[in-house]
Amino acid sequence: MNKAFFFNKNPHLGNNLPFVYELFPAARFIWFYRGLPSVAASLKRILNRNVTGLKKRMRK
Repeated sequence: MNKAFFFNKNPHLGNNLPFVYELFPAARFIWFYRGLPSVAASLKRILNRNVTGLKKRMRK
């Protein structure tokens, strides 16, 4: 098998699909859908982690 695979779960890449397609014209895309409650919980964890880390750095 002489194929390369690249998986990226970064949602921001979805905003740049024309650019990705220019780089990789034979690319195929797989879409994953997540339920809104799990997406919201994930974002809350990320935002809380970033805010907590920022507060710790500001105290120093």
